[in-house]
Amino acid sequence: MAPLHDIGLQLQVLYLCGTAAFLWYVGWRRYRLDLFRQRLFALRDELFDIAADGDIRFNDYAYSGLRRLLNNTIRFGHRVNSAQVIAIGVFGSDAPEAVEQSYKDWLRSVENIENEQVRKKIHSIHERLHYEMVTKIVLTSLPMIVTVGVILGCVMLFGPLFWGAAGVVRLVAELGRRLRPLMALEEEFELAA
Repeated sequence: MAPLHDIGLQLQVLYLCGTAAFLWYVGWRRYRLDLFRQRLFALRDELFDIAADGDIRFNDYAYSGLRRLLNNTIRFGHRVNSAQVIAIGVFGSDAPEAVEQSYKDWLRSVENIENEQVRKKIHSIHERLHYEMVTKIVLTSLPMIVTVGVILGCVMLFGPLFWGAAGVVRLVAELGRRLRPLMALEEEFELAA
């Protein structure tokens, strides 16, 4: 028979694991889903404002196609997860040609917008939509968080062996340079909301 203090310790560990699981699935993941949808609503409002200002027509495919994408992503945001991303990466996408053609038509309609500033705004909304999707996928998946953490840890730990300390500094600087536009998008998004 196990000593009483071992049973108490096991109960404490079980309680902590249960609490952590509850906080992860009920707290954090729901919070991230709500935040994801809230940011997409803000993007959709921004798109509406562009059309309301008369910069593009409401029946223009550049507007309606992006609005439909935003609406569907808001509606089915709970289904966007790392398992789907991995499955698509392993098995490939079975997106019909009609979907690909629809995207090409949307790109053409955006390129047909005369005002370059409006084109940039439309592309910015589209890019921020994808940024929000990637953020949601990574931050709501324990395996993705662990994987990203392990990769970053390995680069910081073993990088100097392969590239030297200066190589790691260059790698981190390059990563920072590439992430800076995304961080600017995040800050711009926070200011807009």
